[in-house]
Amino acid sequence: ITESFKIKEIRTLCFIYMFWILGWSLAFQWYSPYSLQQFKVSPIEVDWGQMVVGVTWILGGYYLNDFLIKRWNARPLIIIANGLTTLCLLGMAFSPSFFLFALFFLFGALPSAFSWPNTLNLISINAPESVQGKVMGISQSFQSLGFILATIFGGVIAGLDRRTIYFFTALFLFVSFLSLLLRHIRRPPSKTKEEK
Repeated sequence: ITESFKIKEIRTLCFIYMFWILGWSLAFQWYSPYSLQQFKVSPIEVDWGQMVVGVTWILGGYYLNDFLIKRWNARPLIIIANGLTTLCLLGMAFSPSFFLFALFFLFGALPSAFSWPNTLNLISINAPESVQGKVMGISQSFQSLGFILATIFGGVIAGLDRRTIYFFTALFLFVSFLSLLLRHIRRPPSKTKEEK
């Protein structure tokens, strides 16, 4: 991780990815306990919700991803996907019922399934040739850091006020979205579908 801080081309993207992982993994980790404690639903209802989200994730990660990438430039699509995921997590935070909570999570799985692999793709494409062999390791390091922080933050936030967890997930995703948007505005548009 310390080595990646020195690589200007991917430093910002790695932080964007880390905040994305932090927000989404926190949302995923707390889906079951939050549902059970906040909405008093049965474990079976939570399991069904997770299963539907899993199917939606597959549809978003394979079919939606394939459809979009073949037609448009990845950079603005990832920004839009991050924005939509942020809105869905915010919707979860404000949901008064388990049905709406699960529905927002289901809809959030579509753009997030597109966003995750394509953010990794951005890091890989923008990395200088000198570190191409290390890019996957660097990405996985930031992913691991995001998961670790999500576990720590989740425990701390739940200890203070469980109801605020999904506001924090939306905040972390918003940081990722805003950082990527600002980066996009400051860079010239790519002429190919391969983001640079």
